[in-house]
Amino acid sequence: MTLTGFTMKSVEMSETIRGESFRFFSSVAKEKSANIFAGIIERRDRRNYNTLIHIKPEGTLVKLYRKIHPFSYSGENEHYNAGAKPAMTKIRKWKIGLTICYDLRFPELLQKIWKEKSSFDRQHLQLAGHKDRALANVITSTCNGKSMPI
Repeated sequence: MTLTGFTMKSVEMSETIRGESFRFFSSVAKEKSANIFAGIIERRDRRNYNTLIHIKPEGTLVKLYRKIHPFSYSGENEHYNAGAKPAMTKIRKWKIGLTICYDLRFPELLQKIWKEKSSFDRQHLQLAGHKDRALANVITSTCNGKSMPI
């Protein structure tokens, strides 16, 4: 939720995958000739999702990921539907697994990503100094509107 910040106002702030947020980030990707990762509140079939999108430098959508584990302790699951499957994307030769915030607390999700031969694995993360089990499972995580490659 890069432009909105985290909110429970999913009904009021949701948009289709090719909505205003996508068009904005698509134009930035083209202008800067850069890959863009951004969180949006996606509306699809009368359901709302906390969604991460990857837009390539040409401005086209490469991949989307719908958060699989809404944070139930805060009530997020009452406002957002859970996604159904992991997602991988690619930049040049790097394969990148996508997660959003609370997803990083579920090692089985990251293990599925590693089985898909992500370019980031436990060895890379441990070399970077991340020894906490949950943090060692992070590939790319977005939380509170910020992308944080580890």
